[in-house]
Amino acid sequence: MPLDLFNWSWFTEKNSELSFLPVITYLNADIEKLSIIKDNKDKSGVYKWTNLENGNCYIGSSVNLSRRLAQYYNLNFLTKFRKNSLIHKALLKYGYSNFKLEILEYCNREDAIKREQYYMDTFKPEYNILKFAGSALGHKHSAETIENLRLKATGRKHTIETLAKMMGRTHSEATKNKIKCILRAEEVRKKMVDAFSKRTGVKVSAETRVKMLYAQANRDWVTVAGVKVEVKDLSTNLVTVYDSINKAAEALQIPKGTIARRVKLNIEKPLLIKKDIL
Repeated sequence: MPLDLFNWSWFTEKNSELSFLPVITYLNADIEKLSIIKDNKDKSGVYKWTNLENGNCYIGSSVNLSRRLAQYYNLNFLTKFRKNSLIHKALLKYGYSNFKLEILEYCNREDAIKREQYYMDTFKPEYNILKFAGSALGHKHSAETIENLRLKATGRKHTIETLAKMMGRTHSEATKNKIKCILRAEEVRKKMVDAFSKRTGVKVSAETRVKMLYAQANRDWVTVAGVKVEVKDLSTNLVTVYDSINKAAEALQIPKGTIARRVKLNIEKPLLIKKDIL
């Protein structure tokens, strides 16, 4: 497409302020596609797209220029990210033939971002949304993008330790030690929670678990005495006292739930146990 006099004058005036020359210039990004990809194989550096109709430009860098530049010729790639990329929108709107591509500089991989920032500060490219090379600072996401990011984050699982850090709490050494002890049993506890959730359909989030963990770690731990159980052998009138239901169940070889139920309901009716009477 021929350039009108006004646009060409504005374009040359804008760029006349720059005294350096690019390493390579591809005047027609459409017909020079193969050369662009081939020439930049296994090279890192900084590149610049320039719209020949309005002079707007975009600065980018890559540690693999050939691969990065090839992405610009992938229409699916451009379309997928065009909502948040001005250069993608422009390439789709104006076409490759209305853009020239310049390799501003080849450099070491480690210097690519730094050199990109230099050229961004120099050219002040209109198509760059980000103000800092290699950063998302100053990048505003659309409402749709924010929602997509939220949905992707939903279901992301954090460890209990990570969640504790995220909650911003400062723990004492004593609390940290308690948490460490509790964390050793966290896998077992998680399996129990998962089993409960599967059985009841009630889901317990990781955040809820870490709150429970925090409360548990800060609890004043005391030894809780077991419920004493008296067992009378009706055949001998011998009474045996057990310190807890568990010990009684173990000695009598019966389920502890059976004893717990009788204690809770205060059942006085004798219980037949292996020909002995309880």
